[in-house]
Amino acid sequence: MRIRAWGPLFALMTLFAAGLTGMALQHSKPHNQGEPTKAEQRDRPATKAVTQTAPDQSDKKGKNEKGWTDPLLVLFNGLLTLFTWLLYRATQGLFKETAGLRDAAAEQSRDMKASIEVARQSAEAAQAQVAIMAVIEGPMPLVNQIKLAQYTQIPGETIISDPLQPGPIPPNCRILVAVENKGRTTLRIVELCIEKFIGADLPSIPNYGHATSFNFYLEKGPIWLRGSDEQIVVGPGDIGAMHAVYPSRGAFWVYGYFAYPDLLNRRIEHKFCVRWDQTVGFVPDNRAGYT
Repeated sequence: MRIRAWGPLFALMTLFAAGLTGMALQHSKPHNQGEPTKAEQRDRPATKAVTQTAPDQSDKKGKNEKGWTDPLLVLFNGLLTLFTWLLYRATQGLFKETAGLRDAAAEQSRDMKASIEVARQSAEAAQAQVAIMAVIEGPMPLVNQIKLAQYTQIPGETIISDPLQPGPIPPNCRILVAVENKGRTTLRIVELCIEKFIGADLPSIPNYGHATSFNFYLEKGPIWLRGSDEQIVVGPGDIGAMHAVYPSRGAFWVYGYFAYPDLLNRRIEHKFCVRWDQTVGFVPDNRAGYT
């Protein structure tokens, strides 16, 4: 505001200084208008040169002009000095006001960051609450039991032994998985995977190569899930592999998972893994990556 108020004054002072400069330049020119030119001297008849001493008028006139321009220049310099000082004071005041604005902006920035942090914490708390509610109110499946059932032949549905008793596994057996829902919402199974492995030990990373789409709704249960024969049948090749690895302390494993959506429509995989013990049947095997 102060700079705008002193702006017109500075403009007037600039015009005034320009006028003084022009006047000084105009009066400082040599006055030779009374002297004849070289052409006129050639045209005049030759006369006898007369030497006459006259007072130097130009020196006298220059001294007079200098006498009245010097005070004006001093006055202009004084006004210019005054305006420079006023400009300094105005700039200093502007700096102080700007410093106050900077402090206010910094405080506003801190308040905004604090508000954003509070909003973030509130959002995280809300998400955590929603996740807890999804767990409490959503489906809560568990695998009750895994068993083998022996049939007269496969394909075929005539059962010989259900469940198969502990001991060596005979041909024509199917793997069945019992699932129960402990949650408050209906369990919808959308995918089922059942794998078999015969060997000295399970691989460090499970191989889920027999996953199939599965559309099954379960209120409570338990109920026995039956996959495709490709997944659950223990065939002659499996029996031969067992006979080869059992003498070297090998074993027969069944592992897999079933997938279902929770209340937030997120895909959840419930894994399981058991090992066949010839003295007690299937026993849980809680391997990392398998359960």
